[in-house]
Amino acid sequence: MLKYILPKAAAKAVSDVVTALFNRAKARFLGKTYKATEIQIGYITKPLEHREDLSLPGIFDSAAKAEGVTNPNEKLRQSCIDIASQYFDAHLEATKAQVLNAVQSYLHESQTSGTVDPDKELKEALESVVEKAASNIKTVTENETTRGKNLGSIDAILRMAAVDGVQDPLIYFSGPSDSHTCNECLRMFFMPDRITPRVWRMSELSHAYHVRGADRPSICSGHPNCRHFIVSILPGYGFSGGSLKFIAPDYDILKDQRG
Repeated sequence: MLKYILPKAAAKAVSDVVTALFNRAKARFLGKTYKATEIQIGYITKPLEHREDLSLPGIFDSAAKAEGVTNPNEKLRQSCIDIASQYFDAHLEATKAQVLNAVQSYLHESQTSGTVDPDKELKEALESVVEKAASNIKTVTENETTRGKNLGSIDAILRMAAVDGVQDPLIYFSGPSDSHTCNECLRMFFMPDRITPRVWRMSELSHAYHVRGADRPSICSGHPNCRHFIVSILPGYGFSGGSLKFIAPDYDILKDQRG
């Protein structure tokens, strides 16, 4: 008979730790409207650190301002925040279930293997709690940072283009082409020379997460930790040696690249 069943109080304590980690991440990344749970280490309570410029609202606003818009779209910004919050909540519930299962499995395995040391096994399992939660938090933060930044840019680009009478503005994904650039980013974001950025119509972009092998790029960029972000191209501009420069008033870079 399996004797080492995780008590309800212990299960709640484990869930509370995971919840506290996710709540702090939401408060730091999404803004002060989200309440953070204090985390106490020994006798020290770790304070919450929040920087507006590194939060999702701050990143969204900075991207819009980089494209010349000083009054970012508040409804779109809030939509980005709400979606990111839902991703945090979904990962929180999944992480709690995974962690509780891992802790119980450690205890069962320690009993059936004949080397019963529940205190040691529980300590090892609890150490994995923080690692698993941190990994899931990192995934959500990286994905939603890229998405929020690019949505801020897209909204600003469309608003500026409307002023100039451009219905479907051109964009490219700015970023490095080096030994660390994956083949998918090279395929989607660069011409065959791997130097000249590939140009896309705004209407061609997907708004879902990118799927490897897709025939068009996503506003979420290529993958987590992707170093490429959306930049607009004004009429008459093109590339020389990979750098954006003015070519001629009637120059059509899309026609030049696609023929």
